[in-house]
Amino acid sequence: MNEETIRRIFAEVRSELYFPPCELQITHDNKESPFFITGSKIYISPESIPNGVDKEEYLRSVMRHEVAHLHYCPYDVRTAYELIKEAYDSCRNWDIAYFSFLLFSDLSVDCFYLLNRFGEIPYHVNYFVKSRFGINRYIQESYRHLLGIEHKEGNFEVENVARQLSMVMKSERNWFSKIRLLALILAKNKVRVKIPKRIFGVRGTIPLREDLSKDSIERISQVLGGIKNAEEAKKFYEYWIKPRLRGSEMDEIRLRIKKMVRKSKVESKLKKDKSPRGKAVSQVDLKIGEEPELPTSLSKPFGELSEKMIEDTLWRVFWYRARAKRTIMLYLEEGRIPEPSLSITTYPTDWNIEDEVEDLDIESSLDEGRLRVEINTVKWESKIMGKGSSMIIARVPSSLIVLDASKSMQYIFDDAATSAFINLLSVERIGGSTATITFSTEYYYADWHDSTLEKEIALALYFGKMTIIPLNKIIEVISGIENRVLINIITDCGWQNIEEALPILSSIVKSGHTIKIFYLRGGEYPERLKRVSMISGVKIIPVKDPERDLHYLVIKETTEEYGSRVMSLKESVSDSLK
Repeated sequence: MNEETIRRIFAEVRSELYFPPCELQITHDNKESPFFITGSKIYISPESIPNGVDKEEYLRSVMRHEVAHLHYCPYDVRTAYELIKEAYDSCRNWDIAYFSFLLFSDLSVDCFYLLNRFGEIPYHVNYFVKSRFGINRYIQESYRHLLGIEHKEGNFEVENVARQLSMVMKSERNWFSKIRLLALILAKNKVRVKIPKRIFGVRGTIPLREDLSKDSIERISQVLGGIKNAEEAKKFYEYWIKPRLRGSEMDEIRLRIKKMVRKSKVESKLKKDKSPRGKAVSQVDLKIGEEPELPTSLSKPFGELSEKMIEDTLWRVFWYRARAKRTIMLYLEEGRIPEPSLSITTYPTDWNIEDEVEDLDIESSLDEGRLRVEINTVKWESKIMGKGSSMIIARVPSSLIVLDASKSMQYIFDDAATSAFINLLSVERIGGSTATITFSTEYYYADWHDSTLEKEIALALYFGKMTIIPLNKIIEVISGIENRVLINIITDCGWQNIEEALPILSSIVKSGHTIKIFYLRGGEYPERLKRVSMISGVKIIPVKDPERDLHYLVIKETTEEYGSRVMSLKESVSDSLK
């Protein structure tokens, strides 16, 4: 099929289905799907059209099917997500819920919308229902029942389930009621659901209205930011974000992670070669019911990252980032930070007799010779910046974010990491330098000169081991920048090297740096907390309810340090915090 034919079919389908705002991109390197939409572009790969079909009719039919999803069902990601949640409530299984959504959306488009719109069974459906295996057999039989295509299914179980599914789709129920029943039928009949990678020869994901925008992943992530449950967030990432990350983007993120691991391995080896052997963890004297005191020398750079950890880190980066952005926007929308009141002189203009006398700039006017009203009199135009404060020229402090990822933090780590992301994104947006350290027995860090993505990756790692705050690394990092450093430590203070930590933290404060500890109750360490709170200059900020309070406390304390500069977030946080 030549490109001219593809462009003609694209123009026809686009005019038939309300001119979606997208452009055509013909590609020859996609072997999985002949059609997909992302970043306001429709990608068509003629090489992926199956053999034995009328290529023009097949492509036209598939294009109609996919474009119909954009304005009919499910329309946008919020509608899709609400439908999936409704299905999940009835079956308590995310894979069944998502498969029910795929089935409902495709049946609604092909068996009702397109059939009524064009008066014929879509061509790609005729091709699809010939012979299928596995979970696709349930889809195949549902189509046959709804469209009246004659066929005798040899498997009674598949036939029975498909008949029930088609009865639900033919009913006059609303969308939410239908998808709830579809999920319930699949769950009650113990259908083993495996999300198909391809349906009708195209990718097993549904196009959304957000795919017509340049920043589709950013828009979809706005819904991800409202999810609090980790399992639900992971499934959302797998269903809606991961399929939209093109190979090059995923490869870049993976390369960044592996590069950071290699750097950490080299540092760990050098440190091991140079430093004397500390006492092994197994050799430390243990008392029953107590955590052992451990030396700081046991804290080593993290140097091993499995494929499983890489995958786990990827979705957490997207989730924590989305939650952080959402929290910042909610905080600003609630008006918790006063608007600044600034006016900046921008350029000179003519001063007329009707203007205020105070506006006349006599000095600038005299530069043009003898003062002559409305001939050489000038004033300065001012640009109003807002209300509430004045402009102060000062150096922005650097920010070191230290996140506790030990075992005692396991139940509150998601909230702690989200707060660390809030701190990171806020400071990065206003131009401050940032560095991050995540620690347990080992630590993982991103330096001042690393990219924002590398810092996010460091904050998304969870180790779940013992708690040794990496004092030597903290000193090394703050020594690498000629600026006052604000050190935010998010922890439960269960440090097992507390004896070494107290004098070192005290010396850091005396050096002119600021330390703020956001104290969360992961484990119970009242004695250690009391000792840390006695360090002069260290501010302890107790967090009673991490889910409700921690995020806003981090913004409040960041605002206290950085002043009205944080207000620049209000105008562009949704565009620039990427």
